[in-house]
Amino acid sequence: MENKTKDARDFFDTLEEFLGHTADQSTEELARELQEDGVDTAKLVGQVRSIVSSKLDEVRLGWQKEAEEKRKNALVALAATKITEALSKDEIIARIQRIIGSIQGQELSVEYRNVDFDAMTEEDLLDTLIQLETLSNETD
Repeated sequence: MENKTKDARDFFDTLEEFLGHTADQSTEELARELQEDGVDTAKLVGQVRSIVSSKLDEVRLGWQKEAEEKRKNALVALAATKITEALSKDEIIARIQRIIGSIQGQELSVEYRNVDFDAMTEEDLLDTLIQLETLSNETD
């Protein structure tokens, strides 16, 4: 996706530079010059429309991604509340350690190797538990 965005940006930068030099030309003169340079103007217009349409769709649908993210965050907050009500601090620590043991990966084990869970507040423990459960679900 990142390459497509870069390609689109490069294309529009080049197009903008070209059009900047042709500002005093009519559309017909510009089309004729492009055709003389071997550019298939019909194909060019189609590509521009496709890129613009794709970006418009991306913007139009962006609110859906944002809404889904907010919904997930609300569910995580609700789950954290339920966990706090249902589990003691020792149970939360045990759950964290169980998840750490089940997730494979050098980076994770190094990050939590020297953590003193007993010294952490319940809020920090819950944040850690939520992060680990999210990570665990992503690796499944």
